[in-house]
Amino acid sequence: IAVESSDKGELVVYPNPSNGLLKVNLPSEVTTEACSIVFYDIIGKELLNKSLSQGLNQIDLDSKVSSGVLIYTIITEKGTLIKSGKLIITK
Repeated sequence: IAVESSDKGELVVYPNPSNGLLKVNLPSEVTTEACSIVFYDIIGKELLNKSLSQGLNQIDLDSKVSSGVLIYTIITEKGTLIKSGKLIITK
């Protein structure tokens, strides 16, 4: 079940668990720098590196991953970590 945050200033990655179609809300209150989200498999291999724009971003991981646990990091172009977490993919 996807639950959208009512706090507009919060960076949210949802739904989790996901079927591979994700949404990432990157509000300008979090950062105004260019950011990217990087997905890794459980052993640390990089699977996808995607640029994020301010506001709502949609990411399709469907063709990149099978079921399992992924790790994600969201970093600024200067390398500052903004958020990291685990994502469960169910297909």
